[in-house]
Formats: sequence, C-alpha cells, structure tokens
Amino acid sequence: MKHSKILILTQCALFAALLCVLSPIAVPIGPVPVTLGLFAVMLCGVVLGSLRGTVSVAVYLLIGVLGLPVFSGAMGGASRLVGPTGGYLWGYLLCTLLIGLRRYLPAKRLFSEMAIAFFFCLFALAAVYLCGTVQYSLYAGISFSEALKIAVFPFVLIDLAKCLAAAVLGVLLCRTLRKAELL
Repeated sequence: MKHSKILILTQCALFAALLCVLSPIAVPIGPVPVTLGLFAVMLCGVVLGSLRGTVSVAVYLLIGVLGLPVFSGAMGGASRLVGPTGGYLWGYLLCTLLIGLRRYLPAKRLFSEMAIAFFFCLFALAAVYLCGTVQYSLYAGISFSEALKIAVFPFVLIDLAKCLAAAVLGVLLCRTLRKAELL
C-alpha cells in the first residue's frame, strides 16, 4: 500500500508531539539534566527512519526555538540551542538520521531486529555525546575530557537503558504499525 502524504505528515506530527511531551520531563543532575528527550528521539529514529524521524525532530526543535517550553525543564527559546547543552539538541538531528539507517539492514527475526536497532541507537548516542560535549566544552571553556567527565560519564548507564528501551519498544511498534499498514 502506498502511503499518502497525509499519513506521512501525521506520523511526523505525532512524533514531534511525543518529543514535545517527553522532553520537558527532566531530573537535574549537575549541569546536564536527565530527560526523556533522548529516548523519544531514538524511538522516533527506530520507528520513522532517517527522513521522517529527522523531520519530526526538526519540527520539535523549531517549536522550542519559537519559545514553547518543550526543552528540558520546560524551557524554550533559541538560547537553548546556543547554550551549554545546546549541542545535545543539535545532536538529536544526527541521532535520528543515524538510527534510521538501520532499515538498510533488514532482519526477519524479532531478536535480530532489536539487536540491530540497539546497535544503531548506541552509534547514534555516541554522535549525540560528541555534539553535546564539543558545545559544552566550548561554552564552559574547559577541555573536551573535562566536559566528558561532567556532561557524559554520569549519564552513560541511564542512556544505555534508553537505547535498549527505544530499540525494543521501537521494533515492536514498527511491527504493529506495519501489520496495520500504517508504516
């Protein structure tokens, strides 16, 4: 079944909305809070793929730049993209793009499909860390290694759990949506 433009736009809008709902939920742990935003971005990439996933994230970022409180801690505004943690937000675009590439490695078995999705989530997580750490180190005027200690290392285990959850739930959601001919 060929998907209509309306279905594609609806998918992108729903995932942008999911990002807007989950991302403001934050637990402050030092200068970089723990949020559900990264999980939502990864889920977006697993389910929608590179193009649609990246469009959804771009819409989410635009909504935040326009001032709606959709970023971590229910904040909004363009200053969030150029502030100390803005690199992580920019990294979200790269994250969905990279995770969406998993579709070029099809797997028939459920476990294999989840393992591939998990691998791509890990790869994308590294890209988000790179983007975020570079901007954080430049903003704070500290070395890259010091920025890693502050803004990455405390979050690795939590983010690995997000990768696993996004891979498992994303693959299950993909299979369900495909059966319903909605993906």
